[in-house]
Amino acid sequence: AEYMGPADPLEALVEIPLTEMGRIEKHVKKHSRALVSTEVADQLGILAIRALKAGKEGLSKRYLHHSYVIKYCAALGQSGGSQMFFDMFTRKKADSIASFEEDWKSNYARLREAVLSQMAEDRAQGLEPETVDFSVAGLRAGSTTKVKSLVDSLPEHIRTALFSDDPQSLISALDALPKDEADKYYKILIEAGYIEVTPVDDDEAAALVEGSAGQAQQ
Repeated sequence: AEYMGPADPLEALVEIPLTEMGRIEKHVKKHSRALVSTEVADQLGILAIRALKAGKEGLSKRYLHHSYVIKYCAALGQSGGSQMFFDMFTRKKADSIASFEEDWKSNYARLREAVLSQMAEDRAQGLEPETVDFSVAGLRAGSTTKVKSLVDSLPEHIRTALFSDDPQSLISALDALPKDEADKYYKILIEAGYIEVTPVDDDEAAALVEGSAGQAQQ
């Protein structure tokens, strides 16, 4: 059977060289729901830093370039942002393309300087260089570890309610707590991905969390 590449859209994206904008466009448009978000752009930025620390500058550039592609698409809107972004390449809009190229390249230069400077400082202090995993799989594993750590920080009765078959049990367990405690655990559950808050803006999200936690006072 023919090898079709990785099933994970992000893993497949990072295999595409930054010079092949046509392939990038086709892939991002096909998987826009999975790829076009500030979260994915941030993940690619993290991978760029890790690749730099591992001495993989070419790969680091690719990661950061793709991060900015996703960032631009997300800024233009998930539904039509990809089309609007890639149109400037299709229509050869020289000024817009030059602006994008300058943006990601100048940011890469600053990132490279900061990372290499920190590594040099660590060496001067006699610190051992850290071993970094600059793969998408490694990033995913790190996220899983973080989620487990967040869940483990919850009290046992909240964890029991979280994994019970009755969704209402978690709400009831949180509502029974004082406001400060409920607010704290709501935020942990949101960060761990168990409670979704529509990301309109930070203030509205915070207000929604506080409003939910405030039910414990009623």
